[in-house]
Amino acid sequence: MSLKISWINNHPSMQELLLNHRSTVRVLGADASREGDFLSAVDAKDRNLSAFRGISAFFVSPFEAKETNLFRGINTRDDESSDFHFNGAEREYQKDFERSLRSSASDDALLAQNETLRKLIEDDAVFRDALINGDHLRVEQKLGDAAKSELEWTPEITREYLQENPDEALLVAANLGDIQTLLEDSETARALTDNHYDRYRTEVIDRLAETAVSEMEGAQVLDKDFFVERPKAALYLLEHPEERKRLLGDADFEREFINHATTYESLVDPVSKAQDLAGANPALNDDFWSDNEDLSLMMAAEIASGMGNTLQETAHTFPIEAHETTTGALFLRQNQAEHAEEALGDKEVIKHDFLVRHFNLSRLIAENPDFAERLSQDTKTGDLLDSASDEIDTLIRTYASGLPLRNNRSWQWWA
Repeated sequence: MSLKISWINNHPSMQELLLNHRSTVRVLGADASREGDFLSAVDAKDRNLSAFRGISAFFVSPFEAKETNLFRGINTRDDESSDFHFNGAEREYQKDFERSLRSSASDDALLAQNETLRKLIEDDAVFRDALINGDHLRVEQKLGDAAKSELEWTPEITREYLQENPDEALLVAANLGDIQTLLEDSETARALTDNHYDRYRTEVIDRLAETAVSEMEGAQVLDKDFFVERPKAALYLLEHPEERKRLLGDADFEREFINHATTYESLVDPVSKAQDLAGANPALNDDFWSDNEDLSLMMAAEIASGMGNTLQETAHTFPIEAHETTTGALFLRQNQAEHAEEALGDKEVIKHDFLVRHFNLSRLIAENPDFAERLSQDTKTGDLLDSASDEIDTLIRTYASGLPLRNNRSWQWWA
């Protein structure tokens, strides 16, 4: 697979042509031989540059001229005198093709110099129609269709979700890290679409409750369900070992604790705890923790449960420049990205900013170490994810929407 972010970056002159004919880009994704022919034509050493007379620095910006008549050597006359002829093709195809060329001087110039690409257009009606007509439907819709066709038996991930989340759809369509197999499990599939904050909070509070139960070994009434419902009560008992001793072995004392749980919870101050743990990061002042009491609780719970101190580490490293836009959700996104990076290992196969934006994917990576390893070893991951350019991302997504066709896998359009 060669049509990737680095290739497009190295061929900036191609972006205009490819963006104008996105259906052609999809064809390249669907057919390795066509892609190879296309790339060979573009990279040919023996180009005929006569079509570009009058344009300086061809390899830097061949399409600088805005008007067709500034491209000297290009035919802009009527159909009868055209240089393009299709062997055995109907005259209407030739007229349509030439009409489409005259609407884009850059297309005309590119085709004029590439014999291989012209031959593809002559010989392949499907390729030719795609180039002539273009496909101006939303790329996200096409990509969503392509991805959904690979997840036909995964109702948890809907076509609408994939269309609204084109990067996740790209992952599925290109099957990065064998994600299609991973998402066959309905619970895992739901994890990609569920609220990331709720999922991580559930994990932290569950671990806190389990820790409290283990420290209350021999308890007759107090159980995990109670501590999940009352996490501050779990924090109180973990912070007061003498109170745990008083309760152990006496069901009446346990019931008394339950009946007065609100009183004990009032003695727990997760906001002050978080403020102390976070240190002096100006992006996370005291007001931040007061406004995000639940996040403060999660930070205290993570440490008390023995899960580690990743939320505290995020507080220490949180970017100072984000102080004006800091929210609890953004803080947790940063944290989830760090979890994902740890799971992916030393190789920076996915950029940090991408993981921050795609927090559900970050959580999915962190929760599935085998998937994280496959993703980090899949050479296509870095080729297809996050170019930091909307135009290049559009092309990459279009290209990836054709990939499910490449290996002759089952395919069907979803209306």
